[in-house]
Amino acid sequence: MTGKMYDRLAVSRCGHDKGNVYLIVGEEENRVWLCDGKTRTLEKPKAKNRKHIQPVCHLNREVSLLLQEIRQDSDVIHALRVYQKSCKEVSSCQNQM
Repeated sequence: MTGKMYDRLAVSRCGHDKGNVYLIVGEEENRVWLCDGKTRTLEKPKAKNRKHIQPVCHLNREVSLLLQEIRQDSDVIHALRVYQKSCKEVSSCQNQM
């Protein structure tokens, strides 16, 4: 599955991985395949029911660019870390208001 352009992230809403952020690497009618670069790699993604995830709609420019550059699992890990860091920064800014 490498060599493909990725542009979507999702958060698991159900199951033991609830709250985890994943890269969507494949889609079918009712299923998606998710990758986190560690336990679920690009070569062996996790299959999950589409209704058990929440797609991430708003990505900052830095994360969007990183997702387009993904070629291996370490790229996935880096992109997810940057996304999670940006979420924490926005959250802390909103809490201060």
